[in-house]
Amino acid sequence: MKILHVLNTAGVASIIGKYMDRLFDTKSCVVTRKCQDKFGLTTYGEYWDCDTWAFLGKIIFESRHHDIIHLHDRDILLPLLKQLYPNKPLIMHYHGTKIRGQWHKRKKYWKYADQILVVTPDLLKGAPKNAELVLNPVDKTLFFSQGNNNAPRAVHFKYRVDEIAREIAEKHNLSLLIHDRKRNPIPHIKMPAFLSEFTHLIDVKKDVRGNLLSPPDTTSKTSLEALACGLKVIPYKGNILRGLPYYNEPEFVVSRIYGIYQEMLSKKEEKKQIKKYTKTEHSQNFEYITIPQV
Repeated sequence: MKILHVLNTAGVASIIGKYMDRLFDTKSCVVTRKCQDKFGLTTYGEYWDCDTWAFLGKIIFESRHHDIIHLHDRDILLPLLKQLYPNKPLIMHYHGTKIRGQWHKRKKYWKYADQILVVTPDLLKGAPKNAELVLNPVDKTLFFSQGNNNAPRAVHFKYRVDEIAREIAEKHNLSLLIHDRKRNPIPHIKMPAFLSEFTHLIDVKKDVRGNLLSPPDTTSKTSLEALACGLKVIPYKGNILRGLPYYNEPEFVVSRIYGIYQEMLSKKEEKKQIKKYTKTEHSQNFEYITIPQV
């Protein structure tokens, strides 16, 4: 089974491809534009250092050689790919802001997908029936506990809610560092070491539309990585989170997605057989037509 992952939002495609190829002997090709991965999230896959149109052309060409096309957030490509490859299964994988509260507006794109995946429960609001929740995985070869013995100290990544983060830290008697990743980006490969300097992460933010996001409905991928590193995660409201949940384990996530792939390919094969059978039936019918003599 050959899978093409288009773009690599939050590095999720790299994790899926890496673990799926390891567990199920698939062949995953993860591609993204170099300019769209400033944190170096593509630890499994390749960069295409080209402009938008060249990237689109390469995607169209590369899609010919794969059984499944798995798009990450870039739903605008769906209509074209469905027109060019009507028999190839298309997966649309939404990761957040692009689709949150925008299902009706973006229907002109996602209606061409054979399967829709979302990564947090809040994204299911207003979603079509074929949308399925598959939570984000964490790469355990990068993110794992390093035996943190530091004094209680929290980190918060700047997302338009500095005052709320300070209030939460004060409530829990924690010193706080607010890190601005736009001004001081941390390479993905160095994130485990950075997180391990802290005992807590405060997970609350506002997206570009002003929606307040926090666990359990919108647990960020960074928070999941922090949990894997042994930190405690403090949400805006509710209980403190401890330990990476089993349903965010890469093996669990990848097994479910592999099952979806198999289901899609089985449906494709069924359609092919039905089409072949119908064609045969028509041929047989024509053989028994009597042509009247004149």
